[in-house]
Amino acid sequence: MSELLAVGLIRDIPDFPKPGIMFKDITPVLSDAAALAEVIDRLTVLARVIEPDVVVGIESRGFLLACLLRSIWESASSRCAS
Repeated sequence: MSELLAVGLIRDIPDFPKPGIMFKDITPVLSDAAALAEVIDRLTVLARVIEPDVVVGIESRGFLLACLLRSIWESASSRCAS
């Protein structure tokens, strides 16, 4: 599989939320229609093998991705927050 457009859009934010952690910011991916569509398409292809009954979105951006995937897969979705 070729590299996704999203790979070049993900921003590294060092030392966030605390020293030693490299936060991967996917906000630019969510705001780029082509990159987001590619990510959703790739996840859909991978999930066909698994056929999930439930899609769980973990934390804020995961909620958004889970909703998109749930609508494509016609499965249940759930949120998971700490």
